[in-house]
Amino acid sequence: MANGRGSQRRVHASTAAMFQKDGVGVAFLGPDIEQVNKALEKGIQEKVLRSAARAGIDVFYKEIRLKVPFRTGQLYEAIYQWHDYKQSTATRQVYATGPNKKKAPHWHQVEYGNRNVAAHPYIRPAFLGKLQAANDAARMRLGERTRELIRELNR
Repeated sequence: MANGRGSQRRVHASTAAMFQKDGVGVAFLGPDIEQVNKALEKGIQEKVLRSAARAGIDVFYKEIRLKVPFRTGQLYEAIYQWHDYKQSTATRQVYATGPNKKKAPHWHQVEYGNRNVAAHPYIRPAFLGKLQAANDAARMRLGERTRELIRELNR
């Protein structure tokens, strides 16, 4: 079957099962869907989720720094954000923001006050005031990174 005629018969014989009498059939040979799904899932876990979580927490971080009552000093400088590796998983990425308790050990006395000093909340109002904005930022970044990932996979 080395000649062209034999190989044509083989192709014809292998495709004949697709076509019924008086019928039409279509065969599509494309990428392995399982492989594409695995690459998409891996990309979402490694690139998309973490990036979206970071975009959302960044909104809170900036707002807390705006609301902290003292622009200079230990408390302002102690506000930071971090990726929580211990609570994060492949399907859940966790970021947090707030004061570094070692750099500003009395942060809670500013937030909640005490017997001698009135409260100057900065964390709670930042969270409540920017919840929707943080959610929107995370969703926007999720969409951007998903589109980027799909473009990468289509190359």
